[in-house]
Amino acid sequence: MMKVLHIIPGIPYGGMQKIAAELAAEQRARGLDVKFLMVYDSAPLAALLNQLEVPVLTVADTRPSLCSVLQFKRHLREVSPDLVHLHGGLLWTNLLGLVFKKCPWIFHAHNYPSAKSGWRGRLLKAVNNRLIDAVIGVSRSVSSEYERELKGRCPVFTVHNGIRLPSGSETSRKARPSGPSRFGMATRFAPDKGVFEFIDVAVEIVRSLPAAEFVLAGDGPLLQAAKERARQGGLEKHFAFPGFVSDIDQFWRSLDVAIFTSPKEPFGLRLIEPMLHRVPVAAYLTGAGSDEIIEDGNNAVSAPWGNPARLAEQALRLVTDSNLLQTLTIQAYHDIKTDFSNVSMAKRIKVVYAKILKNREMP
Repeated sequence: MMKVLHIIPGIPYGGMQKIAAELAAEQRARGLDVKFLMVYDSAPLAALLNQLEVPVLTVADTRPSLCSVLQFKRHLREVSPDLVHLHGGLLWTNLLGLVFKKCPWIFHAHNYPSAKSGWRGRLLKAVNNRLIDAVIGVSRSVSSEYERELKGRCPVFTVHNGIRLPSGSETSRKARPSGPSRFGMATRFAPDKGVFEFIDVAVEIVRSLPAAEFVLAGDGPLLQAAKERARQGGLEKHFAFPGFVSDIDQFWRSLDVAIFTSPKEPFGLRLIEPMLHRVPVAAYLTGAGSDEIIEDGNNAVSAPWGNPARLAEQALRLVTDSNLLQTLTIQAYHDIKTDFSNVSMAKRIKVVYAKILKNREMP
């Protein structure tokens, strides 16, 4: 039985952590001996791993220390994996991985190559160039940038992210209680997540639909700035900011329309999550990895990046055209099952594992 160790920073908790945890659970269900090493303790991630029954090891110190270094070393030795699957990367953990490396390490690129400068950024890239035996990009867009950066130093594969499908038989989307139309998004309130752009679209929607409601869920450094932006736009009474949402599935089901406004998303978990719950999506097209999910008029409606009036118009179609809504939600759910489930992700990654283990001489 192949032994796989997933390594990931637990903080800050977000889409990368959720996808990695659900991948690990699916791999265990498919017969792999999988363990999860969480660098820095995260209560939401720990709770998810416990729910998914994935064995978890922890390096709990919030900064590198003698204790955390010894913990990390001990976990690598005790697990003795056939393959390490690295999500994200910290300089000190990757340095230790290079020192104690005894098997292939695969880097799962959930984002575009880092633009960090300075000696830390240069050192991390130098370490990774020696540590990593392959890269898995979450979209063709991400993979192409890694191919340009790595210049053939290791193979790069593309495996789109997946999401856990609900158990039981398929059901149609349950209608929300009558009331004002509700538009929303869940994200980390950080630069390049499209928070302010969402508010710009909301301004346009309210001009045509004065009773509209908006929900921006999540937390992060730009939360207060987003609240102020909504207030300045005269939308304070229209907006709810519930903070971190533990039941993300219920959040999506509470919406009439999900709006996606990220300027450069490597994949787009915030696209496939609402699609899974048959919530229609209105999204910006940006030329990034998220475009690989969107098929305008087929599984979503879209607008060119930076055109809030057009995206608002598209979003409003989803609350007025019931035939369009039904067409989009049926096709979107089909696309999730076919191309963006954790089952399909696990199958494709297993093929990558086999290629790497076959092509590398084991010590």
